[in-house]
Amino acid sequence: MKNRQSYNQALSGESGDTTGLISRNAMSLLSSRIFEYIGLFAFSIYYIPKLGPQQYGLFKYATSFTGFFFNLADFGLGMMIIREIAHLDQEKRKRIIGLGLSLKIFLAFLTFGLILFLSLLIHRDPHVRSIICLLGITTIFNSMVYFFYGVFQGYEKMHLTALVRVLTTALICLAGWGALEQGFGIMGLAVANIIGNAAGVVFSLFFARKLWKGLFIRFERGRIVSLLKTAFPFGLFTFFSVIYIQIDNVMIYHIRGEEDLGIYAAATRIVIAVCFFTEAFMGTLYPMFSRFFIEDRKKLEKTYERAFWFLYITGLPAVIGLWRIANPLIVFLFGQTYEKSGPILSLLSVLIFLRFIDNVPATLLSAIGKQFIRTWMVIGASAMNIILNLFLIPRYSYYGAAYSSLLVNFLLVIIYYCYGYKAGMNINRMIPRIVKPTIATGIMLVFLMMTPQIHVVFRFFLGIIIYALSLILLGSFNSEEKELFRRAIGGIIRGAS
Repeated sequence: MKNRQSYNQALSGESGDTTGLISRNAMSLLSSRIFEYIGLFAFSIYYIPKLGPQQYGLFKYATSFTGFFFNLADFGLGMMIIREIAHLDQEKRKRIIGLGLSLKIFLAFLTFGLILFLSLLIHRDPHVRSIICLLGITTIFNSMVYFFYGVFQGYEKMHLTALVRVLTTALICLAGWGALEQGFGIMGLAVANIIGNAAGVVFSLFFARKLWKGLFIRFERGRIVSLLKTAFPFGLFTFFSVIYIQIDNVMIYHIRGEEDLGIYAAATRIVIAVCFFTEAFMGTLYPMFSRFFIEDRKKLEKTYERAFWFLYITGLPAVIGLWRIANPLIVFLFGQTYEKSGPILSLLSVLIFLRFIDNVPATLLSAIGKQFIRTWMVIGASAMNIILNLFLIPRYSYYGAAYSSLLVNFLLVIIYYCYGYKAGMNINRMIPRIVKPTIATGIMLVFLMMTPQIHVVFRFFLGIIIYALSLILLGSFNSEEKELFRRAIGGIIRGAS
């Protein structure tokens, strides 16, 4: 077909001859991630009210505690494998995969031993210890699955990654539903996660059997050390990212208790679900940023501006809408027992907007080889978050954690855009254009304020429709952007078919 345009082309303004249609690999990955997030979020709507704030708080604490150790088990090997094997011949690929697999097995035993030791050291309650140990096993299997994801992507077999991800997610949800229906509670939920992720390892081995003929696990000390050095920057960034995101859960549990954490975690569950959108969106732009940084700085600046513009016009209404309907939305999704989560969600809705717009310069830093700057920023943000939480959580509980997150993210946005400016990216030309989307958001807000009697689901969708119509009627898009959106949607539809 002639000159079919992709979604990425629409943002950069490239011709079809330059980049072509979105690859099936990219569509497979994106579709499977969407399925995973929607599936797990839908499942959480079932199990969060079923567990109640206290039990859900305990489960969330255990997942956050063991999540810290995922990075030790993975150590950045999944990301490193993608980069390393992409340019190697078949024999060298087998060698590095064999070395990586041997290292993964060693790290898995080391990680589980550390989880077990710290659980016994920190927690006196045998029930808490049991849950943490079960979820520790889940962490090990999950890190193995992510290693295989890296291998599949290195071989450009993304459809295998997508298939394993879909099967694993479906099995976790089905096993979890069965366990909860039989009354096994969070212990059953933890076992369901083990079953799903263990099956993911089995699926990966099965699908990879043809790729790895002649592969065997090997241990070469010098090569292992080299692998660790190569993977270390990836692992360091991921480790502190997890601390930055999860530390508030752990601190609320130890300072205020599991029920307060359950209230807080119900609100953050929605925030995480919404923020997936911007992560997926910027993930598609990452390779474009890298390529344009080398080939065409004007296209890089244009793509950067359009990314900011797109995330602004989607992030702002998300904040205002969620702020307005937070209370009824929480009750609708999770039940009356989580009513206290409503004000927390209203407060954290601002965090969504901050996460939306800071992803643009953050992705730019990684794409242009400034990953170490981003890593140190995340380390600093983690330290600041911990310090603020130590002062705020004892006095304000989950509100203190929310205030801390907002302040730290606000500072990160400022710093990220300063670094973006130093890299030659300037969004000043986009500032006059944010007026019309802001007015459209105001129109949507007026509607939401005047219709409290309408069910929250209908208010949500009607708010989206009113906002979209307001954008169009106010003339928020120029003729070039209208054409680019049309081509982008057409490219996505054809790419999915």
